[in-house]
Amino acid sequence: MKKIFLTISCAAAIFFSGCAKNQALTNFEDTQLNPSALKYTKKTDIIVNNEPKIQFFATYLNPVHKDVDKGIESFIVGVYFVNEKEQDFRKYNYNVMLNEDKPLAKPYILSAKSLLVKSLPIKNPWGNYYIFHFPKQDGYDLKLKLINDKGLEKIKELKEEKEEENPSIQKQREGQVENNLDIIQLDFQK
Repeated sequence: MKKIFLTISCAAAIFFSGCAKNQALTNFEDTQLNPSALKYTKKTDIIVNNEPKIQFFATYLNPVHKDVDKGIESFIVGVYFVNEKEQDFRKYNYNVMLNEDKPLAKPYILSAKSLLVKSLPIKNPWGNYYIFHFPKQDGYDLKLKLINDKGLEKIKELKEEKEEENPSIQKQREGQVENNLDIIQLDFQK
């Protein structure tokens, strides 16, 4: 009788225990973005007097999201203004540009509860998220910029000086303008 009971107990234990998945991504949410989204996500903090002022982060959707129109360049952009009540970048006279191109349409504001925002590998729960669509870009380098009105003036001045100066001096001046409170830049490659 003991043998029968022991055999039935072992069989039941094996039957009900099943097999567990042994995968690296088992404990993560099933999201719309694939694991390579981290490769196409960038973030920068603007620090003034050793204090962060603005966080700017973006995910380039074209290589990681299967449903994105490949005839345009699409990004999810997050902006967080530290210690500010208002988080809409437009209220602070900022614009988002890609390689000197403006968006094709007004950005769509994403809810923090949307699946796209939840699936982002880097996010700030206090920031605002937007989806941007830009014209298809030639080449492999993509420069996504958060620019205020002063930054737009600086870019215009650089373009005018570009005709007068040699390329090495112009490149040096571009580096001086980037990543201050007027122009914040994230670099991507296709």
